Amino acid sequence: MTDRVVALDGHDAAGKTTLAKLLADSVGAQYLRPFGNSHGAALMLAYNNGDSEGVLSAGLRGITEALDQAAGRAVVLDRGWLTIATLLPTDFFMARWRLWVPTALLWCDLPTTLRRLGQRKDEKLETAAWHEDFLARYKDRRLFCDGPTIRTDLNDLNHCLDELRAYFGEISRGS
Repeated sequence: MTDRVVALDGHDAAGKTTLAKLLADSVGAQYLRPFGNSHGAALMLAYNNGDSEGVLSAGLRGITEALDQAAGRAVVLDRGWLTIATLLPTDFFMARWRLWVPTALLWCDLPTTLRRLGQRKDEKLETAAWHEDFLARYKDRRLFCDGPTIRTDLNDLNHCLDELRAYFGEISRGS
């Protein structure tokens, strides 16, 4: 595995995909979505069925295959371990998870999340309470490892990208 890997994670509409693509392009890295395929469907099916082992397994497969696909090249992941952590009980996740990828949490408040999601076409909008719960989960589980929290609701795109470039540079230098 390469030491030039970073995951951008956070709740829906936090700006992960936009910023992950921009970051990958600006640092010459490969952009990958570990859960943008059958692993994402398996992940959500397991979560909806209350299958913690299935969530863990699908999450691990998705991230591992993405890193294998990178084949030692620099990579920016659009979601990672933090997504898995929000879908599992904290104690279960912490006792079992072993694939820690450096991660930046992209964050926006509930009103911004709902507004951004409302602008998307053909997306099922969950209740405000559902989103509020997941925002709290991301914030809580963010404490599991180091990495910046970048407020995409309070900072413009260029500022967020500059922060992410600096973080990627720290990872690349092994800081």
